[in-house]
Amino acid sequence: MLLIMIDGLRGPLIIRDPNPPYETPDEEIVISLTDLYHEEAPFLVHQYLSPENAEENAGAEPVPNSALLNEARDVQFRVEPGKTYLIRVINMGATAAQYLEIDGHEMTIVEVSAF
Repeated sequence: MLLIMIDGLRGPLIIRDPNPPYETPDEEIVISLTDLYHEEAPFLVHQYLSPENAEENAGAEPVPNSALLNEARDVQFRVEPGKTYLIRVINMGATAAQYLEIDGHEMTIVEVSAF
């Protein structure tokens, strides 16, 4: 059964390790990636699973109307030179893949999780 949870309240849930396996950063930034649809999930699921979608779109997922960072557009984050940041990136999107690019900064990945 296909279940798309895109309608209603959502947000990041952060559980912090009291003894993290990495150096403690100076600051933490949480970035959520979401896809925004102008239709509710039942309509999108019906459209996605319809025979017409299989015939006309080769079964492609619904295309979102927008992509959002932290549930908003034009989001900016201020960083200071010399500080270490832990950036938590959470993809809360329903069907669309998203790419996040941060240019000009040295980065180390400390964890990757999937459910």
